[in-house]
Amino acid sequence: MQLGDIATLIKGELTGDPSRLIGSLGSLGDLDGDLTFVMDRSALKQRRHMDSRAVVTTVPIDGCDYILVGNARLAMSQLIPCFYNVEDTGLGGSGGSLSRYPSVE
Repeated sequence: MQLGDIATLIKGELTGDPSRLIGSLGSLGDLDGDLTFVMDRSALKQRRHMDSRAVVTTVPIDGCDYILVGNARLAMSQLIPCFYNVEDTGLGGSGGSLSRYPSVE
């Protein structure tokens, strides 16, 4: 999925390359993921490995492609179904899973 398409989907303001390809989501704590989320200014202290990633953030960030949004948690919840196999989560008692890998039966 292209970064520009993601910005449109989550109604964010993109600063950077709209054609950048994003294949997975990650967090600041891990090195996996092409797109990570900064929930607030205090999370920027964990920035050491972030320069090579695109970021969804509530605050502007120098030195990387980012999408500025009002609520990063809401944006993350909107993007999860685009990148992961989201089945019935079992909230209704019927079982299911939230996984990037479909189950093998």
